Amino acid sequence: MKTIEEQSETLTIVQRMPNALSIARIPLSLSILLVKPFSVLFFALYILCGATDALDGFIARKFNAMSALGARLDSVADFVFFGVALYVFLTAMAIPAFLIMWAILIVAVRFMGLGRAFSKYKEWAALHTYAYKLAGFTFFFFPFLAAFLGVVTAGIMLCGIATLATAEEIYINEHADVLDVNIKGASELRDHELPHGK
Repeated sequence: MKTIEEQSETLTIVQRMPNALSIARIPLSLSILLVKPFSVLFFALYILCGATDALDGFIARKFNAMSALGARLDSVADFVFFGVALYVFLTAMAIPAFLIMWAILIVAVRFMGLGRAFSKYKEWAALHTYAYKLAGFTFFFFPFLAAFLGVVTAGIMLCGIATLATAEEIYINEHADVLDVNIKGASELRDHELPHGK
């Protein structure tokens, strides 16, 4: 039987795991650039990155290890992974110009929104909404969706979801009184946080 001290030490280690997984995802993501796109090794690394992302969130929620630092580390690791994956998709897949322009527009609008939110909150304000989780899930499965549905259909699906997620994030950051990076969506804004109490 473990002593209280041993149980506390075990819990502390478990509570640190989400941050460790987020940090590990950064070099794992960058290593994708060193392998042949869509090779077995590529997909092994790609799936490992996805697994660390899913696992860090699960552990954080299960063991009540969510923190502002953890949310920021997760956002940075996501940014690196998505940047690497987007680069691979754009250089190794035949993606139509209109989808590329749509994706660039989404990224540009999101960065402008994040800049505006930074000026308001004085800190990084990338939100973990359900819409962004759905956009991230769709992005992660994009190569598989493209194989089954075609690049155009998968691209329209992804860009549509990402557009809605970006619009919601901007809306929340504009109308929330305080920053909550773990807000699930605009429906969680309290009445007094909306303009004119609407």
